[in-house]
Amino acid sequence: MSKTKSTIILIIVSILILGLAFLTFVPLNNGELGIYDWDSISGYIKFGFDLEGGVYVVYDVTALDEGEVVTDANVNATVLRLQTILQDKGYNEGTVTIQTDTNGAKRIRVEVPDVSDPQELFDLLGNPADMVFVAGGHEEDYESNSDYILLTGEDVETAGVTYQDGKYGVGLQFNASGTEKFANATKAIANGSAGYSTISIIVDGNTVSTATVTEAIVGGSAVISRDTNPFTYEEANDLAMRIASGAFNVKLKTYSSGEVSATLGDSAMNQALIAGGIGLAIVMIFMVIVYRKLGLVADIALIIYVLLYMVALAILPFMQLTLPGIAGIILSIGMAVDANIIIFERMRDEYASNPGKSLENTIFPQGFKKSYAAIIDGNVTTVLGAIVLWIAGTGAIVGFAMTLLVGVVLSFITSVFITRGILNLFVPFDRKNARAYGLATRKGVDL
Repeated sequence: MSKTKSTIILIIVSILILGLAFLTFVPLNNGELGIYDWDSISGYIKFGFDLEGGVYVVYDVTALDEGEVVTDANVNATVLRLQTILQDKGYNEGTVTIQTDTNGAKRIRVEVPDVSDPQELFDLLGNPADMVFVAGGHEEDYESNSDYILLTGEDVETAGVTYQDGKYGVGLQFNASGTEKFANATKAIANGSAGYSTISIIVDGNTVSTATVTEAIVGGSAVISRDTNPFTYEEANDLAMRIASGAFNVKLKTYSSGEVSATLGDSAMNQALIAGGIGLAIVMIFMVIVYRKLGLVADIALIIYVLLYMVALAILPFMQLTLPGIAGIILSIGMAVDANIIIFERMRDEYASNPGKSLENTIFPQGFKKSYAAIIDGNVTTVLGAIVLWIAGTGAIVGFAMTLLVGVVLSFITSVFITRGILNLFVPFDRKNARAYGLATRKGVDL
């Protein structure tokens, strides 16, 4: 690559980095630069209870039918379902607990951090969708004749968003009873003994999907979709939550709601950011001192890593930043730097063994090649550990696991691929001076 081409590409890369940094950290309000109320990428990051507080709602718990008694099993099952819904919605820091008043009545308290519209979330939880599967051709008669109803929301175990054939939908997984009912119904339709050929899914009195059944469906699952006016992601997600809420064996009615203060105080976030910034600056200075141009290349890749991580925090729905999560980020930054150090040390070893070889064609490529195994091993073991913590952990542990997992993936990409690409852009300006790249540690051994 020529110096001219490298210069042009470096200028473009620099502009892109500065542009991404601007969009990440600088909000624009009141039409500045022709942009109205841009909140910056970092403004979309969700924070946990410890850094920003949140909101809570307390529900009264009553039986579905008048005269029935709410059992402890009903309440416990509802708590588990609510917790699952919050996690599916991305609120991994959300908590669901049982409260008992002086008369012994059960209430359920839900706490959710950093919600832009908490009332919408609580309405979804407290006002479940009325969903039924109805025998084909009887959509208008099912309310007066329950024989036409094949399944109800009580037969649903879980509900979540699906994406098939370019359309969003709501995937349903039935419980044991629902699986058996659905299998029997579709079997009867498929063999012609049911007297009808379709099943309609009705939510809150409106038919949202009708499907023709050609074979028995025994897997215990189904998908709600629309051929015309397909669901958006938000519509599918909200419907999935309301259907999941409809699977409760109790009714929930809002008793009280309010705000929850940040458990670590307002200054915790600023202190964490200052500490992280100082640590990052020290690492970057160290890399330049020890590895010179290689260190500068690593620093540029590290800046790109930080910006990409901010974007990931803002756009990934399951990401929520907590103090343990910040620890996961810092650890993943350390792994990114560690990967670069492994690469650069392999380059030093290669240069010490072959001081007459070309930096561009031999030393640098061999340094990357001989370091891949160690870097991959280290990253894979960390990823496996993070996945285990994510699956088995709760609360703060999940926050740490999520940020660590995403950080390790991004650090591997930046420390290996982006570092190599940037280094290739630097090479045309100094193809032979090994000392400038921190490879030669004594005078008289430069190429």
